[in-house]
Amino acid sequence: MVPARWYDNLTKARNVYYDFLNGDNIHNHQLSDDNVKGVWVSAGTIDGQKPFIEIESTSDETLPLGYVESNGVPIKVTNLEPKEKAEDSDKDPNKSGRTEPQSNYIGGGDRCGNGDGSAGTLATPVWKSGNASDRYFLTCEHIGAEMSDFGDELFRTGGGLSEGDKLHTGGSSFSSEIGEVIDASCSNDFAVVDPEDGYTPDFSINGESSPIVGSISKDGLSDMESNGEQVKKSGQVTGVTSGEVKAYNGTVFPYLGTCGTRRTNQLRWGTEDDSKDGDSGSPVYTDEYTSADEILIAGGLDGGWPSYGYVGDYAFGTAAYVLHQDYDYRFSDPSYRPRS
Repeated sequence: MVPARWYDNLTKARNVYYDFLNGDNIHNHQLSDDNVKGVWVSAGTIDGQKPFIEIESTSDETLPLGYVESNGVPIKVTNLEPKEKAEDSDKDPNKSGRTEPQSNYIGGGDRCGNGDGSAGTLATPVWKSGNASDRYFLTCEHIGAEMSDFGDELFRTGGGLSEGDKLHTGGSSFSSEIGEVIDASCSNDFAVVDPEDGYTPDFSINGESSPIVGSISKDGLSDMESNGEQVKKSGQVTGVTSGEVKAYNGTVFPYLGTCGTRRTNQLRWGTEDDSKDGDSGSPVYTDEYTSADEILIAGGLDGGWPSYGYVGDYAFGTAAYVLHQDYDYRFSDPSYRPRS
């Protein structure tokens, strides 16, 4: 059980967040402002910090006492500074050092690509209720997005995965076609892929051996944040990393331009070093949430920041509860039976 007062304050923070998404002004900020790059609901801590809203802005301002309030909810405004393009930012993410899939059973953390030179990582598979035998690959929609420089930021001009596109694996050339995209979302940054004959989505995570038994709800993620708990990620570039849950729900603008510039329902965790180019799509999960040796998916996919521009010091990606609640995709292994 969680304290009633803390949960009431969390509900107030959620309401202020949704009002902001719907156009409300908070301390001279609106979501439509060019200088607003993100807004997050933080659960605070059960025995200390009240739940609050954090607005990330490129404008340089100072708040009295470090925060203001809106309808009794603390509002923190964080100033983002542009990160310059590093000399190795054009490094080929295909050259990751990770091993390639050793069979046609392909799981979370394995590499994938669009067949045209862009690399990413597979999340754990999904299925829909009533159709447990139909299992699908999952990764980020923005893999293959076309980008160009625009001042201090990146501008998306097109590309990305859409229905009918093919997904590949098989070394730096990505010569093996493993399936076709049947569902995709820009704002929630996911692509669901129907496997080709001969390829089977495997309910496993590269670097882990525990079974996948489900996903974590929105309230579950807020509970993890308020208790300072950590999640892990398995990506094809940086491998398995871990970091603390920092905000359980938010909206972020990772770049300018078309399709996907506004990412909603995002989980924020760790640092920016936990996600690099080529890690997009990685499963974000925990094996500490249940008493048994089992895995729950926290973030269906790791999205992460571009390598330069206005970048926050954290990783982020679409929370698993969104794919479950809004799209009826499930993460549990249908064949798993708990030990009695």
